[in-house]
Amino acid sequence: MKATHYTDVLIVIGSLNTGGTEKHLLQILPRLKKRGFKIAIATFSQPGTLAPLFEQHELSVFSPNLPSWTEKVTPIKLLLKVLWLGKILSSLRPAAVHSFLPEAYLIGNLWALLLKIPVRIMSRRSLNRYQTKHPLLTRLEHWLHGKTHILIGNSNAVVEELKKESGRNAQRVRLINNGVDTSVFSQTKSRRLVRSSLGIPEEALLITKVANYIPYKGHADLLSALHLISAKLPKNWRLACVGRDDGPLKTLQNRTKQLGLVENILWLGSRNDIPDILCASDIGVLNSHEEGSSNAILECMAAGLPMIATNVGGNPELLENGVTGILVSPKDCDNLADALLHLASDPHRRASMGAAGKSRVAKKFSLETCVQSYQQLYSSLKKDVP
Repeated sequence: MKATHYTDVLIVIGSLNTGGTEKHLLQILPRLKKRGFKIAIATFSQPGTLAPLFEQHELSVFSPNLPSWTEKVTPIKLLLKVLWLGKILSSLRPAAVHSFLPEAYLIGNLWALLLKIPVRIMSRRSLNRYQTKHPLLTRLEHWLHGKTHILIGNSNAVVEELKKESGRNAQRVRLINNGVDTSVFSQTKSRRLVRSSLGIPEEALLITKVANYIPYKGHADLLSALHLISAKLPKNWRLACVGRDDGPLKTLQNRTKQLGLVENILWLGSRNDIPDILCASDIGVLNSHEEGSSNAILECMAAGLPMIATNVGGNPELLENGVTGILVSPKDCDNLADALLHLASDPHRRASMGAAGKSRVAKKFSLETCVQSYQQLYSSLKKDVP
């Protein structure tokens, strides 16, 4: 007898707070739902700030409602989250479980294995440096690769790491590139209006970085690089930093004061008008110490910005060095400063790189191409599920 599955795909993720992976899902899942897939989301930590946006698209978001006292008792909180997720999987009986990010993979796909969910998928969206801190969990993760039907990386760099970890199961690894909805960059507010709302002079050179405030994203390096060239940059230049504070913002603000850059740096926090800000900018920058494949790079390029990014992870797969932007060495403030000064002093070069980047995103990294990849994946699973 054929089993009845109430959900085609259950997405498992820690939370739906603002981040690259979460924004990626917010773009693709509603479109997949419109194409006939029954999709639900389980967030075992908390719903997150983006959860209402998913629910606006009639995507169910399930999260545990744990007692407040569990926040102070980590082992009990973890146990309750694990048990809750097992209950959700048993209740929804999805045809496939698709876990995003390492913690969700370990918890979600282990439950999927125990409950004999027909298809088990994982998506990794970063390099595996995190594994060095957790050797035992790393061994469990590598073992789980052999029990998972499909392992997805969002860049060739991530894919190659997954293949090495998977060994004889390397044929299960697939590549699905990130995609960007380019249409939102043709519907933005005027440059003058956006700059006026942010208190930025219309003639100022505006450099923008979209990245949550996390140490490996390299905000401190960027401040040091700008300090090196501040006297050579055009008058009234600005750096706009857009992202959620994951802890180091106060330290970064203090560093800004020490470097005498307070009047030049805007810490904008999380924003829902990123396309507007990017289209009002002159240069995009993402100088992370590590990356899987950055949506921020693609968004900057889609907005027509020349991009400066570190030569790490999947970044070289997105940015053509010397054509759509400049690749620099990670943690190299001198190299970063030279690249910034080069673009700051050459508006024609900025324009040509920006146009090339916009064209590259439209041709190779469109949202439609990304959604079609997931559609083909999930469609093939539906045929195979008993």
